[in-house]
Amino acid sequence: MDSEPSTSPDYAAQFAFPTAAEALARQGVVEVPAGWEVTLEAGDGDDDAAGPEGAFITERHIIPARAHLLGDDGWAYRLHSPGPYRARFTTRVALDAGEYDLSLAYFADWRYDFGDASLPPDQPDHAQVRFVVGRREVAWTTPEPLHHNRLDHVIRLDEPATLRLGFEVWSRYPATSNGFFLQAFTVRARSGLEAAGQHRVVVNLLPQDATLREKWHILFHTHAQRQALLQSHDDALTLVQSGRADSTIRLWGRERLDAGQQAAIAAAGVAVQDEPLTGIALQPPPPSGPEALSGVVINLLPQDATLMQKWHVLQTVHDGKQSLMQSHDDAYTLLELAGAGALLRLWGGASLLPEQTQRLQSLGVVMAPESYPPPRPVVAPPTGEFRFTHWPCTTTLIWQHFGENPDRYKEFKLPGHEGIDIEAPFGSPLFAVADGIVAENPSHASAYGVHVRINHPGDYQTIYAHMERPAVVPGQTVRGGDVIGYADSTGHVWPKPTPERPHDGSHLHLTLKAFNRATEYPYNIINPTPFLRALPQYPAGAAIIAPPPAPSAAPTYDLFDYLCGDGRLYEVGGSGGQERFQTQRDGHRFYIVKNANWEELWADADYIWRGFDTSPDNDRYYIQKEDGREGARWANRRMRVGETFRGFGHHVQFYFKRDCRRSDLNSGRATNQTTLVAHHDAMTWNNVTIHDVIELKGIGEERYFFARGFGMVGWRSPWGESGVAEVHALHARPDNVRLRIPCMSRD
Repeated sequence: MDSEPSTSPDYAAQFAFPTAAEALARQGVVEVPAGWEVTLEAGDGDDDAAGPEGAFITERHIIPARAHLLGDDGWAYRLHSPGPYRARFTTRVALDAGEYDLSLAYFADWRYDFGDASLPPDQPDHAQVRFVVGRREVAWTTPEPLHHNRLDHVIRLDEPATLRLGFEVWSRYPATSNGFFLQAFTVRARSGLEAAGQHRVVVNLLPQDATLREKWHILFHTHAQRQALLQSHDDALTLVQSGRADSTIRLWGRERLDAGQQAAIAAAGVAVQDEPLTGIALQPPPPSGPEALSGVVINLLPQDATLMQKWHVLQTVHDGKQSLMQSHDDAYTLLELAGAGALLRLWGGASLLPEQTQRLQSLGVVMAPESYPPPRPVVAPPTGEFRFTHWPCTTTLIWQHFGENPDRYKEFKLPGHEGIDIEAPFGSPLFAVADGIVAENPSHASAYGVHVRINHPGDYQTIYAHMERPAVVPGQTVRGGDVIGYADSTGHVWPKPTPERPHDGSHLHLTLKAFNRATEYPYNIINPTPFLRALPQYPAGAAIIAPPPAPSAAPTYDLFDYLCGDGRLYEVGGSGGQERFQTQRDGHRFYIVKNANWEELWADADYIWRGFDTSPDNDRYYIQKEDGREGARWANRRMRVGETFRGFGHHVQFYFKRDCRRSDLNSGRATNQTTLVAHHDAMTWNNVTIHDVIELKGIGEERYFFARGFGMVGWRSPWGESGVAEVHALHARPDNVRLRIPCMSRD
């Protein structure tokens, strides 16, 4: 007899596939989820309008498989068939009158999508899925949407009804090693946020000072469950409160949260599961409010993202403390609440539903496609008896591989990088990779800076470069894993240390030499990668984060020289009318003054900052604030053509000029993004030629032009263009007078 799960207009029912034997029922020779009716068919298929048909499957029907693909617990079911097949899953559901969203979560492992030569050529309808609603079968879904890992459909009932709901899966090809992994079928009454209340939310909340090594530890232990990694306490609370009542925060390293953060979590009344955080012990963060981040930046990965692909993304976004998610609903919930200025980075083809995308774009959410780098070629393991026994430093983040960047190493008469560069924070210990005896260093000065050489059995030698100081002396016997020195950036490194940042570029450079055979590189140098790959710490198969920027022949432009003019007056005219421009300085701040309205900027050693702006319209002004401080970073101070600065998130608050009352319109979170598009030797507007001009681009298509000695000299967008129309002689006109708003406050 069928069981009858039910739902109501204010409750989202999820009919998940079971994780225990007691939740299974035997149907013939097949074990299926209790309460579900399962029909399995096989045959040659028929492409008529009614959909494919076939005969009943008689072997290896449906196999429960711990696939670790979707869901809180990682269980799924995998279809098996020696030929074309169709599987139909339905369950009886009692619904009140109203509109309902049907959702199917799954992962399609179509083996023939990956070049299996034994299968026939792919065809547009090689696999299809459709919902079943009572006696009505919804149209088949074509392959392209299948890659989204979720299907959705809306039904409307004019009166209460009990009917069968479910779905069908059909494939033209056999499913003997591939499969269609089924996770959950959800029925949800339509209301509110896309993700509100429909599923259990489990997020991993990390302290603000979590290291990359600690994040890797958490990622490794949570990968199978596809749980989010967050460092924003506000975002974590928002997500968990929007989910089902059994939603949970997994709180890593509670002792490293300040009192305000712990109080905010306790006051929210959500379920919290404490987790021990292993890794490098750090000092507690300084006291702060319950939220230390501003802006919302989400990295959304597809459901089939591998652990190594996640590792690549984690390394890429570590410094920005950005969130990693695989739940489309969770991402949509946060982004809709954040609105304008939020950023969604879509990795590896991840995407939201079309209606979700349209809604977020209308709110001003920026969506940026991102791609993983191609996999690195496999390096053959070393031969012979010599082996590395220990990893040489405290991190596994590789900056530069062996043989890379040949142009950079021509001056050293090398065909490419002669070792491996691994991140090593200043003062962190460095370890011998194997047993050996410390050798004497050459007497001449070396690009390696302070370094240690160790001779190993079999005529091998390792070199550990760019140290702060050694911890061993020549002739000393060391064992693998012994501390031999401490990391720094002595010698030739990039970025180069400065008096303000004396340890910039701190890392370990490891070189391996073999004196027992001929080598392709000079100085008996061989590739240490195979020896490192044999160690458990090596991120095998990982796409490694790019190294620090290399020295480049391309010029670097100091944007301050272009944005902050010398005070000359000039007219800028175009589709928006004509205004008199002047750049004015006031202490360390400078102002782009347009008639009377103005934009406030300033520069430090690294960034250009923006503060107040009185020019958005006649009635209002706004201020940008980042992490509660006045001003937000707008661009790197020094940039090369093609370089993009992406901000760290900030808050924009509008006010009325007449009385300084807050205005909610256009206020909220935002993210600056500025690209140095080009440098122009000269540009001409309105028959006026200006020399030495840089072209900047923000989010969208608007371009800004700044000239050395002037400041802003033009702009261009899909809505119009403006540029210099006249340059006034020195002192020929009175200076612009900046608009004064008496009630304006920097609080």
